[in-house]
Amino acid sequence: MSLHDVAGVHTRRILENPRGPGHALVLRAPDGRELDINTTTNDVSAVIDPDTGQVFTGRSVQIYVSRITLREAGFETPRNIPDVSRNPWLVIYTGRSGKQHKFKVSNSEPDRTLDYVRCDLEFYE
Repeated sequence: MSLHDVAGVHTRRILENPRGPGHALVLRAPDGRELDINTTTNDVSAVIDPDTGQVFTGRSVQIYVSRITLREAGFETPRNIPDVSRNPWLVIYTGRSGKQHKFKVSNSEPDRTLDYVRCDLEFYE
């Protein structure tokens, strides 16, 4: 096993740790297949400029998914699908408040060194 393989395995263990900071969520591919995973999320309600105290951006949501998990499930890397006539990649999860959220993948950035993909999300429906 190469050092890159070891890094990917460790990254997966960190991202999918059920006692970690992640959420159980559903990743739905455009063809309707679903993958239930527990993975690390980032959901920031507002970003504030520390110098002025003013909000300069609204909600920012990301998920981090192991590419090993995606490959094992037969999924490709989630990505933005700008064509509104096609189904997008969706992420569905219940937030800490108990409310269910549905997002579409608006951008993805694969990290081939640590073998994960960061997906930026935007509200859907």
